[in-house]
Amino acid sequence: MEEHKARELQRQHQQGLGRPIISTDFRGYKIVAVGSAVHWGKWKTFFDFLSDYIRSVLGSDWGNAEIAKPLNERHPIMQWYDAVCHYQQRTIPEPDNVHTAPMTGATAAYFGLAYNLYLLAHNVDLQRKLVARLKKPDQFRGAYYETLVAAWFILSGFELTLENESDVSESHCEFSAKSKNGAMYSVEAKSRGPNKDHLDVGMQLAKALHKTAAHQRIVMIDVNVPDDPPRTADVWLGEAMGGLQRRESTLIVNGQAAPPAFVVVTNHPYHHDLEGPIGGMAVLAGEFKIPDFGLGGRLTTVRQAFETKQKYADIFALVDAIQKYRIPCWPESSLLNRGLDMSALSLRFFEADALLSLTSQESLVTVRPRCSERRTSSPGPKGVTWALPSPLPRRKAERVAGF
Repeated sequence: MEEHKARELQRQHQQGLGRPIISTDFRGYKIVAVGSAVHWGKWKTFFDFLSDYIRSVLGSDWGNAEIAKPLNERHPIMQWYDAVCHYQQRTIPEPDNVHTAPMTGATAAYFGLAYNLYLLAHNVDLQRKLVARLKKPDQFRGAYYETLVAAWFILSGFELTLENESDVSESHCEFSAKSKNGAMYSVEAKSRGPNKDHLDVGMQLAKALHKTAAHQRIVMIDVNVPDDPPRTADVWLGEAMGGLQRRESTLIVNGQAAPPAFVVVTNHPYHHDLEGPIGGMAVLAGEFKIPDFGLGGRLTTVRQAFETKQKYADIFALVDAIQKYRIPCWPESSLLNRGLDMSALSLRFFEADALLSLTSQESLVTVRPRCSERRTSSPGPKGVTWALPSPLPRRKAERVAGF
């Protein structure tokens, strides 16, 4: 019994509080359950599986059509894919052997999206409308952030209920989330457009609060700016949270005073620098018209801080999951603690204003060549033919072939 508890704690540390990875080995193949579906292949690492999984979700025809375009005209996902392919070419000397390499913006963004899609399919449902939005360049940014938000809630132990896509009678939030203690929340996700020189999120908050919500609101907003180490905690608090506080008495929604909400501001900057090391991720938990939390909560004693953390344990659990967001290894892997971890260096404080975390590190990713100029095939289970990657040539290719 104690051994089982220890293993479960270890799993939760690596995989979060969602459904566990369900996988096994059979006659040289790795069998992986994703929700009610079963996938199999000759995958040595979880990243190998994710490489194939994202292709199965997006479709090879779509990916190959994008690859046929000049690089700067391709969909962002396929630009990430190109950068990942060439990074593998430069860093993996021996194909079919497991290697580790420092994380880059491209590998963090591409494998992160694949992992988010896996988590949705494994724990809730992967709606076709979301996949379709991911493929549309003008809708991609918002859809991509929604996958991140859903992943964070899943990893922090919430049970998600997706809204009815076909119901167009009224606007609604992305999903409802039920916490471990039974509390219900309506969650809306917004991502700002790029190239802004400030951190104000008032416009995104106003749009989010116009959505119909059946429960207490949690609004997630990504500021979408490149990593900027000189930007201090005071700047984050002043521009992001201060802007919300200034709007509390003036913001009107549907002719009435705006409703209260927990507001979690994030910055997920990996896609801004595909070739460089991953930048620092930021998460700032505050409030809009919730006086005893975040900006309104003036905590003068340790007891008050403890009571506040207990009262709002769901929000603290969510922030903790964002900080610890990682892509795991196989459960049985000897590299158990060497997954994609973007949270080793973190600064956390509760300064009577808000909970802020700035995280950054050069992480390791376990990879093997996935992107190939030529392909060979091997018979799979029950006569299925699998496309297996051959190593990339040592020259830098203008275009990768095959998705």
